[in-house]
Amino acid sequence: MNIRLIHTSDPAYAFVEQLWLDAFPHCERRPTPDQRYNADYNPAFHCLLAEESGQPVGFFTCWQFPDFWYGEHFAVSSLYRNRGYGALIMAAVLDYIEHKPLVLEVEMPDNALAQRRIGFYQRQGFQLWDDCPYEQPPYHPEDEPLPMYLMVHGPLTPEAFPAVCTLIHREVYHFG
Repeated sequence: MNIRLIHTSDPAYAFVEQLWLDAFPHCERRPTPDQRYNADYNPAFHCLLAEESGQPVGFFTCWQFPDFWYGEHFAVSSLYRNRGYGALIMAAVLDYIEHKPLVLEVEMPDNALAQRRIGFYQRQGFQLWDDCPYEQPPYHPEDEPLPMYLMVHGPLTPEAFPAVCTLIHREVYHFG
């Protein structure tokens, strides 16, 4: 599995953008022009294309902060789902970030798909911070915050939760 940083000028960016639009509902993604801007001009934002034998398989977008990375969006193409590629991509991402702490949001486990996602991340070594109430700020003014949990891979403890939330909310969502 190969992952590489891409920008909108990369021919594979169209694959990433279409998968992002297909995999995430409107309320879970920023406006497309803002996403493109981040990919091209925000040095903290990393749009990572996952490839296998030169074929695009999925993507992972993340933010680099001083003490941890934040994983914002992760998707595997429907052609490659349920075949182990998610775990391969996650291992490549952890190598890319040099095994620094990685924080991500997950939906509340109130349906089978959300429970499966949490289980996937737990199998990759993530810990669920289910004692820390968290809301994803809205990407759009007409939307409401979404109740979620944070999951962490690496040596962050729940005591870091307030600082982690503040940084994610301010830098990723421009909230607070």
